[in-house]
Amino acid sequence: MHDIIFIEGLSVSASIGIFDWEKRVKQDLIIDCQMPYSLAKAGQTNSINDTVSYAEVANAIIAIVTSKHHDLLEHLADEITAHIFSAFPVDQIELKLAKPGAVPEAKSVGIVIQRSRV
Repeated sequence: MHDIIFIEGLSVSASIGIFDWEKRVKQDLIIDCQMPYSLAKAGQTNSINDTVSYAEVANAIIAIVTSKHHDLLEHLADEITAHIFSAFPVDQIELKLAKPGAVPEAKSVGIVIQRSRV
C-alpha cells in the first residue's frame, strides 16, 4: 500500500520533561504523524466515513499531549500510538515528536517511532 494519511508540523504546548523547570514551564512540541491507509474507497465514494479523519487524529493527539505532564517523549509517543490504534482503523504509524529549543545548539531534538498494530 502506498497511500498515507499524514499530519505535519502539529504544534502543541506541552508540559514535558524531567527537569524541575520543565514541570513548571510549557514547551512547544512539533508532531508529525504518518499512517498508511488505503484511500481508494474514499476516493471513489467521496465520503469521510471511508477514510480516517486527520482532524480527528490531530485533535486526539492534542488532547493526549495536553492532558497531563509527561516526563519522557518516549512515554508520550507510546500513549499517542496506543490511543490511535484503539480509536482508528490504522495498522501502522510513524510518529515524530520534536522539542525545538530544548538543546540550544540544535534546531530541534526528539524521537521518531514506528509501530504496528499487534
